[in-house]
Amino acid sequence: MALIEVKMLSGFIPMKSSVKALKKIPIVKRTEADPEKVTIYLEELDKTLQNFTVSVEQESEVQHLKPATVHVYDYYQPYNHATAEYNAPCSSEIKKEDSY
Repeated sequence: MALIEVKMLSGFIPMKSSVKALKKIPIVKRTEADPEKVTIYLEELDKTLQNFTVSVEQESEVQHLKPATVHVYDYYQPYNHATAEYNAPCSSEIKKEDSY
């Protein structure tokens, strides 16, 4: 079993509907969410590229926002882990590229 822990940026909270939607992904066994963190329990994790989307909403405005972390680790062997930072939630704005 593997876990993904997504810490929230200051001033943002996870949207419960997006966390609940993760349960429709076959390898997701369970999810937990609180205002500071979303935890996704996976049946297994291999080298196959996986995408998980968690929508957030801004609860309060925070200046000088610092990065938050995403931590992935093996439940039974937590020394097998990876950590990454992110700075801001993805924008819903779609950028169009010019094509000739």
